[in-house]
Amino acid sequence: MKKWIHFLGIVGAVFITAVLADSKTSSYLKMFEKMPPQEQQKIIDQLQNKSAKPQSSPVLKTEPQKVQPAKIKTGAVEAKTNTTQIEENAKKSLENPGFEEKKVEKSVKQELKQFGYDLFNNAPTTFAPAVDIPVPANFVVGPGDTIRVQLFGQENSEFELPVTRDGTLNFPSIGPISVAGLKFDDLKYQLMEKVGRQYIGVKANVSLGALRSIGVFVLGDVVQPGSFTVSSLSNVTNALFYSGGVRPIGSLRQIQLKRTGELINSLDLYDLLLRGDTSGDIRLQPGDVIFIPPIGKTVAIGGEVRRPAIYEMKGERTVGEILKLAGGLLPTAYPNASQLERIRNNSEKTLVDIDLTKKANMKLAVQDGDVIRIYSILEKMEDVVLLSGHVQRPGGVQWHQGMRVSDLLPNAKALLPKADVGYVVVKREVQPSRHIQILTADLEGAWGAMKGTGTDLFLSPRDEVMLFAINEDRTQSMKPIVELLKQQARYGQPEPVVYISGNVRYPGEYPYESGMGLKKLIRAAVDILPRTDMEYTLVARELDMGTRIDTFSVALKELVRESSTAEDVVLQPRDRVFIFNLDENRELQLKEVIAQLKAQAALNDPARIVSVNGHVRSPGAYPFEHQMMVSDLIRAAGNMTEAAYSLDAEITRYKNVNGKHREVEHIPIVLAKIFEDNNTRSDVLLQPYDELNVKLLPEWQGDQKVEILGEVRFPGTYSIIRGESLATLFKRAGGLNQWSNAEGTVLQRESLRRREQQELEKLTSNLEADLASMKLKSGEKTDALDQESMMMAQNLLSQAKDAKAVGRLVVNVPAILAGKKGEDVILKEGDRIYVPSKTQEVTVLGEVYAPTSHVQSKAMRRDDYISLSGGLTAKADKDRIYVVRASGAVIAGADIDDWPIVGGIERIEFI
Repeated sequence: MKKWIHFLGIVGAVFITAVLADSKTSSYLKMFEKMPPQEQQKIIDQLQNKSAKPQSSPVLKTEPQKVQPAKIKTGAVEAKTNTTQIEENAKKSLENPGFEEKKVEKSVKQELKQFGYDLFNNAPTTFAPAVDIPVPANFVVGPGDTIRVQLFGQENSEFELPVTRDGTLNFPSIGPISVAGLKFDDLKYQLMEKVGRQYIGVKANVSLGALRSIGVFVLGDVVQPGSFTVSSLSNVTNALFYSGGVRPIGSLRQIQLKRTGELINSLDLYDLLLRGDTSGDIRLQPGDVIFIPPIGKTVAIGGEVRRPAIYEMKGERTVGEILKLAGGLLPTAYPNASQLERIRNNSEKTLVDIDLTKKANMKLAVQDGDVIRIYSILEKMEDVVLLSGHVQRPGGVQWHQGMRVSDLLPNAKALLPKADVGYVVVKREVQPSRHIQILTADLEGAWGAMKGTGTDLFLSPRDEVMLFAINEDRTQSMKPIVELLKQQARYGQPEPVVYISGNVRYPGEYPYESGMGLKKLIRAAVDILPRTDMEYTLVARELDMGTRIDTFSVALKELVRESSTAEDVVLQPRDRVFIFNLDENRELQLKEVIAQLKAQAALNDPARIVSVNGHVRSPGAYPFEHQMMVSDLIRAAGNMTEAAYSLDAEITRYKNVNGKHREVEHIPIVLAKIFEDNNTRSDVLLQPYDELNVKLLPEWQGDQKVEILGEVRFPGTYSIIRGESLATLFKRAGGLNQWSNAEGTVLQRESLRRREQQELEKLTSNLEADLASMKLKSGEKTDALDQESMMMAQNLLSQAKDAKAVGRLVVNVPAILAGKKGEDVILKEGDRIYVPSKTQEVTVLGEVYAPTSHVQSKAMRRDDYISLSGGLTAKADKDRIYVVRASGAVIAGADIDDWPIVGGIERIEFI
């Protein structure tokens, strides 16, 4: 029992992930249980050695290692060839947008492995022979084997009898029986006969129990050469696995089995791997020697074969025989253009073209080191149209003569939801150059009245039809096509792309097709967005091989109208279209065009730029167009704003006088006549560099608002006119109510707040500098008084940093409401007026004994309130007593006691 626990503990520690996970674990345990005690102890010792030294074995103390097959390069690396090449080629043909033709010349130059050596990559125990299988009849019994004998009849008993070293079997009541060298069938017959004679009425059942182990030698080019103890049922391949397998320099086709110095058998592993023939894998006997000689002649074959690899030759002599080793050609192979690379005269390489469709070439003799390359057919599919994008079933569709877009997509059921049926792209190869050409179709028209017309395009073999979702940014899908179109452009042939930017759904670059109009480009970008300027769209066009540009403008309002009969604007390759938003400044969008126009200016060819300033929607510089008028420039700037003075304007014109100097001229313009019934006779023709200034309407102001809150009859936000006063605002707000405290009215003004905040920050900065200077001057020689002063200054600085400006303007509301001259205040945009409620408190602060608030009384004066707060302290400065009124006014002076205290937010402070 202890031995069992010991064994299971070792198995759990060493093979917790490998052995216990194996489906044969239970059979291994049964085998262990049936073994003789000495064999069980031997296995336990072996497992202990493996646990302590993972690289040990029973005899050599080294565990066979896994071997990675050597990789022999036959050229560049980059491809794979397998049994699914046909499916992969077909998939590539359908998925590749342009059906690009590629040969497998590149894939032939692949990294080839030596055939067969990966057989030994797995763990050796996986291939150990099972010991619980039926024993063959010709098995020779020897010392160490166990014979099981079961007696039944008049006597029932069971014996497990080991074969002793001298080859005898000690049978109870019968005596020693010599069994060495007997076959198992002969032994079985002999024992049954002896039992029948010795025991009357008893019959015997004879079987084999635990089998003996035998010692063999594995030598030559193996990973772990040496002596191994294996099962007596082991074959040659079992011993090879125990030794770690054959090294890449060893032969797989001349594995020799020697017994008592004589060659018994030669095993060819290719028979096992390629044909499943195990006849050469014979059973081992004690003392057998397995010898692996060096590898023989080799030939490599790669490309479109089923098993591309490096093969060892044995009886193969011709190309056809090597091809047979490789499993034959794939359906994608092109045998007419195969090649054989050969080392000639052991000094240089040569290349031989061979046509494997001819029998004579199949019989061509091969030599050691030859490399055979089998190329593939072109990866293309003929008579196919590819459908891709936002469709139900993307992929290849058979082409037929006269096929149109409506035949490929007969109705909306073939599309996914939200497909853009107005812009369908057809990518076509133009023969014989095979350049890419882009066509577009309107699927909605092809389904309707335009079916069978030019809108319903004819399709050609290998066309690719692409559809997009209406909410999909198709510029990303178009990018590979646009790049391909740019790459195939040549000098003198502008790139067939156009660009649209601005207020469209998907701005970017789009393929250009012959005769393409602006309406089609806008449709490709999924239409214009709201707030588009329908009167001014700019087109920039390249001239003189792209060295210069010219511009012209278009009005979209007539062009995009459904029932419009306006003629479309025909685009040219590399045109750039700019569509503007009414609410956005156009300077950034036109920056590149303006820079190009400035760069192409010359001595007698000024930069074709004009500018507009003042009250237009988008002031700035604009391209100058041929016969451009003032009205055109105003239209380019988004038209005038509501604050513009529409009667007249001014042009500033710069004129070069005979190349001597430049004159500046100011030209008045009567705008009223220009825009009166579109009077073109009053319009003014512009020149390059002209600047138009659109003036502000006199007395114009924007919508200005103030807010009044608190104790007025109608609090809220009010619009004011220029010069309106606070008295007028109180009147519009219904005046003060009965609970108001007019003296405490607060007026906050944003401009004052900003100014106060700047002064406060300046004061804080000066205070910080003074404090730092005091610290430097004092150094370490400071008394208690200086330290106290420093702390007070630091606290004051902290308070100053935390303080926020209010922007309060002190106003005398009672005097304003009484109409007193010089007291009223002119309101400004953003003013905030607050009228508080009446209160009765008077607050006394500072150097009094009891700072607090008191109820206001008309009969009391300043000193009366000070007396109610306990009077002045010894530190109080009598000459600096001041009163802060509810209005925010500060009153100070020796005769302040004569002033009445009215209450509210009024307070008395002392320094």
